[in-house]
Amino acid sequence: MWALRFSRQTVIAAVEVMEGTFQTHEELTRVLLKFGSALNQNCNAGSLSRRFNHLISFYDADPEHKTDDGGFLQDAIVEKGVLLLPVFESSETPEYSEVQQTLLRMLRLDGFEVKERNIQRTLPEELKLPQAQDQVIRLLDAHNFATSKGHFDQALDAHARGNWASANAQLRVFFESLLDEIAIKLDPGAEHLASSENRREMLASKGFLDEQLNEWGNGGKNFINGLWKRLHPQGPHPGLSDEDDSTFRRHLVLLTTRLLLMRFDTWPP
Repeated sequence: MWALRFSRQTVIAAVEVMEGTFQTHEELTRVLLKFGSALNQNCNAGSLSRRFNHLISFYDADPEHKTDDGGFLQDAIVEKGVLLLPVFESSETPEYSEVQQTLLRMLRLDGFEVKERNIQRTLPEELKLPQAQDQVIRLLDAHNFATSKGHFDQALDAHARGNWASANAQLRVFFESLLDEIAIKLDPGAEHLASSENRREMLASKGFLDEQLNEWGNGGKNFINGLWKRLHPQGPHPGLSDEDDSTFRRHLVLLTTRLLLMRFDTWPP
């Protein structure tokens, strides 16, 4: 099965770069015709803005849609968005619009960077970051982890806007909330425990958090507690963060929560 190269958020960011660049219907029509005649027919009605919405809807309905040249639509959209980014001389300070910055941030989250309008991988493909995010969202919805899903959505939104402190805070709350909700799903009585720490202890006692893998135990010197401390090294009210640090936290939480959600999805083993 084909593996997603980019996340949905990256595809939408690329569409928004196109929308912020194209001034006429003819410009959009030319690009859509290059993507495929069927695509142009489905995105040919309404205002220019509405046609871009049709493009996103078309992609959502069939993320694996192929263009007429045999490539994938999502790749074509993202590559077009990147080609529309400005190129700066080495002596210049890059100045990108808000939508252009969002596209660059979304690509970095997917494990890519842009150099002179070329997309280059920065993280191993084996991490499958777009698939991991899609899977986390799907499992949160499937198991009705509504509170956790809300915090996750807010973390994604804050990160897309470049609000690192807010993104960091929501990631920590999401991680805590997810473990709380998993504990309560496994044992409704966990809702009445005194703290989240107690609920994590309960998850370890049931074997959900594996002490043999150092996920829990060892006098607090374990993976879960280590990750918890890394998310907010300055306590519940962290100082300012930068993009690299916030992205690192997001990747840590994304990959860890995918593992836990996949485990919950097949629990008991």
